[in-house]
Amino acid sequence: IDYQKTPYTLMDLTKDAVGILDHYHIPKAHIVGLSMGGQIAQFLGAYYPGRLLTLTLISTSTTFDPLLKGCDGKKSTSKLRPPEKAYLKWASDYFKNMPTYSEDKKRKEFMNGWRTCNGQNVPFDQTYYLQFMKQHFARSKHPENVVNHVSAMKASYDDHAKAVPLIKAATLIIHGRKDPLFPIDHGENLHHSIPGSQIIVKESMGHLIPSSDFADIVEAIANHGKTERD
Repeated sequence: IDYQKTPYTLMDLTKDAVGILDHYHIPKAHIVGLSMGGQIAQFLGAYYPGRLLTLTLISTSTTFDPLLKGCDGKKSTSKLRPPEKAYLKWASDYFKNMPTYSEDKKRKEFMNGWRTCNGQNVPFDQTYYLQFMKQHFARSKHPENVVNHVSAMKASYDDHAKAVPLIKAATLIIHGRKDPLFPIDHGENLHHSIPGSQIIVKESMGHLIPSSDFADIVEAIANHGKTERD
């Protein structure tokens, strides 16, 4: 879409998620969100509390200001740490130039981005992400529209700032100690900001879930689902 003509916010994407639940006649669900999906999941917990059974937040934060300001070459007022320089270098080029990239260049930069998000402490599963990239490009008419999501996040500061104190659902936080986008203090701050929440810190994990941790994290989320509050 032309974001300037038809802008949207993360609240609009949150309403999309509610619309999916409505379409399938699901009154309540276990909500899991990673990164920007974690921000949307926070909105669901805060603004649509009656639709949640439990909430799981992975590789996300109470504020995306250090990330977004860092990508713009600006300094954040947040006390939380900014992303690593390697990620900021990739992201600043990517979000600025992606709409002009050739198809091959877009695919190459997607892989570079995932490799950067993976971090340096666990092997990068190139086979898995090559398949993931093929699926992504096959189902997305305009993969460059991810740039619009950055604008949507910037338009959602107020809603995000108000959201976390409103979350009452049983919440599990999963965060990688080596996350290059949201350093571990982001996960810890999220944990301290949601009373009664639990946190699992994966010592070697970056921003993405390594395939070696898939089984453990699936089990953790499933076990968390059994802790639904009244």
